[in-house]
Parts: sequence; C-alpha cells; structure tokens
Amino acid sequence: SIQYHPIHIAEKLGYFEDEGLDVSVEVVDGSSAAMQQLIAGNGDISLPSAPAVVQSVAQGHEPVWFYTFFYQNVFGISAPADTGITDLEGLKGKTVGISEPSGGEVPLVRGALAAVGLAENKDYKMLAIGEGDASTFEALQRGTAQAYSSSVYDVAAVETAGMELNPLLPDEFNFMPSQGLVAMREAYDEKRDAMIGFARAQAKAKVWADANPDAAKAISKEYGPELFEDPQLAQSIWDATQRLFTPPDDLEGDPVETMGIHYMPGWDFYLEFISQGTAEEGAIPAGTVDPDEVVTDELL
Repeated sequence: SIQYHPIHIAEKLGYFEDEGLDVSVEVVDGSSAAMQQLIAGNGDISLPSAPAVVQSVAQGHEPVWFYTFFYQNVFGISAPADTGITDLEGLKGKTVGISEPSGGEVPLVRGALAAVGLAENKDYKMLAIGEGDASTFEALQRGTAQAYSSSVYDVAAVETAGMELNPLLPDEFNFMPSQGLVAMREAYDEKRDAMIGFARAQAKAKVWADANPDAAKAISKEYGPELFEDPQLAQSIWDATQRLFTPPDDLEGDPVETMGIHYMPGWDFYLEFISQGTAEEGAIPAGTVDPDEVVTDELL
C-alpha cells in the first residue's frame, strides 16, 4: 500500500471516478505473474518491473510501457557489513540470497556478476532466502548466504530488523528502467482513453501525496494496516518509495510537467546489459527488444 500509494489515493479521493473509470485493483504474486495476467487478458493495466516486460517481448508478446512510475532501480545487491564484502568481485565463491527463483532480481544478479567475470554455479550460486522476512535475516546472520538481492523494500525490512547492509552495485545501475504502467498492445489500442485517464488520475494522486505526506500515509494505512504495525519499518518503506520516484538529473524541468516521462539512456544501458552472457544464463540476444517499440510517450 505504501509502494503503490498513488493508485490507492486516486481510488480513495475519487480521481478515477472523475475520469469516468471504474477501477478494480487486484494483487498478484510479483511482476512475472502480473505480465501473465495481462497476456491472458485478465487485466488491462499493470505495474510490472522492466525485466518481466522485456522477457515477455522476448517470448513474442506485445506489451506497451506508456508511463514511467518509478525511475530508480527497484532491485539491488547488498552484503552484510560484517562480511567485509564491498564490491561485486567479492562475491566469488559466495552464495547470493534472492527472494525466489523467478524474482525480478535474478537477471540482475546474473548479468552484474557476469560483467565482472563471475559465472553462476561455478564462481557463485544463488539461493532463495525470502522477501526480507525473518528467514532472510536468519540466512544472512548465519552466513547461509553472504549477500542479498531483492527489492529495496525487502532490503529495508532487513535493515530495520537491525542488520547493516552495504550496496554493491555501481552507480550506473541506479537508473535502469524500474516499473511503469503497462498494457498489452490490443488493450492499449482499444482502451486508449482509459489508459490516459488511469495515468492522469494516479499522477494527480502523486502530486497530492507529495503536498500532503501525512494524509497520504494515513490513506496507505487504510489499505495495508499491517505495514504500519512497526512505525520504523513503515517509514523506511516510505523513504525507499520516494527515492524510487526520483528521476535522474538528466530529466530536467518542472516535476509535475515531467511526470511519467521515460529515461531512455537507462533502457539502452539495461538492454545492452542483459544481452551479456549465454542463453543458459538468461541473457536475451542483442536486438531482440527494440525500446522504441515497447516504450511510448504518445499519451503523456
């Protein structure tokens, strides 16, 4: 509810209704599942991560990314401070904890470590240790895994629980495409006005939330009260969310006027990055995905 608070606020304050929309929000298990639901025609719009969108293109589908929701990379790689690991090369011979085998962070881990000459199951291995919960903390504390890759929210939960983590990714990874409003081409073409209305409503809600953060948190609490049982955790998730919303300095201009625009250098870097390595390692051959066919600013 904190991560996607503009959508909840748009619903609560009637912004969707103002656009003539009747919106039903459904929760699914991660970005891959979200894309599967879109492909199956069970949803019109979703907020998946870029890896899931790119993977669907590689499989022959036609998603359209029409509004950038988050700018900063939602996934990272960190190591507990007491391991002494300060860079990716330090993961040689180590185990990298991940949320789950199909998590959006997996292509990032493979690609980032391949870039420094480390091969999976030879120089390092991955192990599912959870989504920032007690099992994640325990695995890192006991040394079952010496690093952790997952969303910034899972990392925030581990840090709030009392473990200091050092980020390992170089700065150039910060603005790889993160999450955006996505529809399949058929729905996008048939329901263009609804796409515009949905994006405009949640954009208005984001502006309102920035001007009224305490009230925005109160609405978020209505939708996810369990997140607010630990005030420190709720604040850390809120702060992480605000960082994700922050665009790179290259995108200059009024924050409201630039809402939703795309950072194409980040897309170019990401697509080049994921083409490294072999197909067995999950690499997508260069040229498989044309960002100009996936990402559009025509609705902005």
